Amino acid sequence: MKKLAALAAIAAIIFVAAPEAHATNLFSTGFEPATYYPGILAGQDGWIGPANLVVQTGTVNAGAQALAITAGAYGQFTPVHSIAYDSVGNPENIVTVNIEILLNSVTDPGIVWEGLGLFGNGGFITQTRVSGIPGSVCAASCSIVPLNPNTWNNLSLQLDFSTQMVSHFLNGVLFSSDSFATNSTSLSSVAIGINNAGGTSPSTAYFDSLSVVSSVAEPPSLALLGGALLLLGAITTGHKRLGLRD
Repeated sequence: MKKLAALAAIAAIIFVAAPEAHATNLFSTGFEPATYYPGILAGQDGWIGPANLVVQTGTVNAGAQALAITAGAYGQFTPVHSIAYDSVGNPENIVTVNIEILLNSVTDPGIVWEGLGLFGNGGFITQTRVSGIPGSVCAASCSIVPLNPNTWNNLSLQLDFSTQMVSHFLNGVLFSSDSFATNSTSLSSVAIGINNAGGTSPSTAYFDSLSVVSSVAEPPSLALLGGALLLLGAITTGHKRLGLRD
């Protein structure tokens, strides 16, 4: 019984000491009706920029609609959406951005897709580019990671505003970490679309399920648990030395 009481006390300590996890949805969309309708994305739900990216119903990851952009023109085409996040005095200093992307070809040398591009009050922060050949994702250091065609892939960026570091994930697997390109204390906008096109590419990319969420860093649960186990060991050892029974 005394062991059970000790365990209950330790559990209470962990519960009180570990901060409650908080998360805030800064922006999320599946490009669904009635907020979005088939046609040019620019002008819908706060999106601004070129007219190349369109809402369509033919190829989707979830729901009824997603975005499509065909690289038939020369240049850069990246519609942007504003984000209202400030890390100053904000305990939620982690921002995670997710999007689903599908390419209909990974053998096109004439295209580099902008999977995710992020900007803050210091300017450009980071990006994940998707190369048309050999079908790969690139961070600032351009780590090459294979990307399969005609399959939805999850791109994720995790920004730590306390350390000014960003981690790049493909389908939940970390493939690169680097510093913010420019120091920023806020996240002001997200961009997707075409980073660079040579003007002859017939390839199409599809985007769906965009989300931007801020959260606090994970609580030191393991450290607390380790301390609790040491405390329990000390209690058990004390019992044995004294010849006490539970």
